[in-house]
Amino acid sequence: MRGDAERDVLTRFSLLQTSAAVGDVLTLVGLYVSVVVGLGVYGSDRLRLVTWCGALALVWLAFASRNGLYHVSLLRERCRNPYVTAKVTILAGSVFHLIPLVGGPVDSRITSAAIVLVLTAGMVVWRFVLSNLALSAIPDEPADLLVVGTGAGAQALDRALATRLKTGLRIAAFVEPEPNPSTSVKLSAPVVTLAQLARLVRRARRRPRVVLGVGEESRAQVYEELTALAQSGVEVVSLATVYEEITGCVPVWHLGNTWWAILPRPSSDLLYIALKRGIDIVGALVGLLVLIVVLPPIAPLLRRETGGSLVFRQRRVGQDGKVFDLLKVRTLPDLPPFSDHWQRKSYNHASAVGELLRSTGLDELPQCWNVLQGQMSLVGPRPYVPEEVADFQARIPFFRSRAQVRPGITGWAQVNWGYGLSLDDEVEKLQYDLFYIGHQSLYLDLLVILRTFNLLARRRRTQGLVVADPLVPSGV
Repeated sequence: MRGDAERDVLTRFSLLQTSAAVGDVLTLVGLYVSVVVGLGVYGSDRLRLVTWCGALALVWLAFASRNGLYHVSLLRERCRNPYVTAKVTILAGSVFHLIPLVGGPVDSRITSAAIVLVLTAGMVVWRFVLSNLALSAIPDEPADLLVVGTGAGAQALDRALATRLKTGLRIAAFVEPEPNPSTSVKLSAPVVTLAQLARLVRRARRRPRVVLGVGEESRAQVYEELTALAQSGVEVVSLATVYEEITGCVPVWHLGNTWWAILPRPSSDLLYIALKRGIDIVGALVGLLVLIVVLPPIAPLLRRETGGSLVFRQRRVGQDGKVFDLLKVRTLPDLPPFSDHWQRKSYNHASAVGELLRSTGLDELPQCWNVLQGQMSLVGPRPYVPEEVADFQARIPFFRSRAQVRPGITGWAQVNWGYGLSLDDEVEKLQYDLFYIGHQSLYLDLLVILRTFNLLARRRRTQGLVVADPLVPSGV
C-alpha cells in the first residue's frame, strides 16, 4: 500500500513537471511565432523560423532549469512561480536577442524589447494558470519530517510548526540518537530510537525529510545511519534549513559549531545588485518628491510642537560597520537624558503631528537622501546607533553579520516583528535580518515593500507584531 501511494504521488509530480515543460515550450514558441509573423520578421523563410524557435526553446529551458522552475514546490506557488517565470523570460529573451548569431534577423532594439515583453507577459499568465491547476490537481498533503534529536533546537522547531499551520510540513517522529532515549520534554510527536529510523522512512506515505538536529559531538553511528539514508535517496537537511523555511528567520541560538557554513551571506548576483540599486534610486527620488510636497504645509505646526529643526541627524552604523548620519523628521521634543538605550527606545511621547507622521511612515522619508548617497537601501536591516551595536554584539551571537549589507528604510524584520523593546525582541529581529541577507532577491524586496505599504495603510506601528506564516517559500 505504501509503495502504491508513493508511486501515485511521484507519478503526479512527474506529470506536473512534464506538463509544465511542454506547456512552457508551446506557449513560448506560439507567442514568438505570432509576434514575428505579425511583424514580418522572417518573411517566407519557414526553415529559419523553425531554427530560431528551436534555439529560443533551448535557451529558455536552460535558464528555467537553472532557476528551479520545474521544482514541484515552485510550480504550486501562485506568487513566486510567475515572478521567477518573468525573471527567466527576460533573461532568456535578452540572451536570445543580444548574443551575435542568435535571435534571427531582428535588428531593431525596440522590436527585440517589444518581443521580450510580449513573451514575458504571456509566460507569466500561463504560469499563473499552471500554478492554480497544480494546486487543484495535487492534494496539499503535509510532508513528514523525522527530526534526529530532542534538544533545544528540535524543541524550537516543534514550537515553530505548532504555531504555523500552513507550512505543508509536520513532524512524524523525533529520533533520539542515544541508545537509551529518555526525555521529560513534551513533544508533538513520538520519540523513537535511532534503530527505528530506517523503518519509519520505509513506512512513510511520502518519502520524508530527515532533519539533523544534533551537534557534531554525536556518536559516529548517527552519521553512518544518515549517510546510508542519503545514499538511498532520502533528503537529509540541517535543522537551520527547515527552521528558515518554516519561520522566515535564522535560528541564531541553534546554528551549532558549523555556523560558518550555515550563516547567510549576501547575494553576489550582479543583475540583482544592479536592479536593486536602480529601484533604490527611483524609489528615493519619489520619496523625496513626496516629502517636498507634504512637509512645508505642516512645518509651522511641527516646529511649534517639537521646538527644534524639522529634520535632525543621528549617528547610525551602516554596511561594514561604517558610521553615517541618518536623517529623520523630528517628531519628538528635545529628549531628556536617558540612563541606557532601552529607556531611550521605550520613550514615545511624540507630538500630535509627529504621531501622524510616524503612523504613515512620512517621518522616515528624509532617509531617501541617505539612499541616494549609497549609505542605505529601501529594503534592508534597520540601522542602529553605535551604542546599541556595541551592546548587542557583545550579547547576541552573530549580530555583527547584519552589517554585510546596506541598512534599509524598511526590512524583513520590521514587517514580521516590528520595534524591539527588549533583548529577546532584538534576537528575533536579528533572525529575520539574517534570513533576508541569505535570501536576497527582487521577490523578497517587493514582498517587504508591499507588506510595508499594507501596514502603513492600516495606520499602525508594528510594535510587537508577529506574522504567523511568513509568505516566503524555501529557496527564495
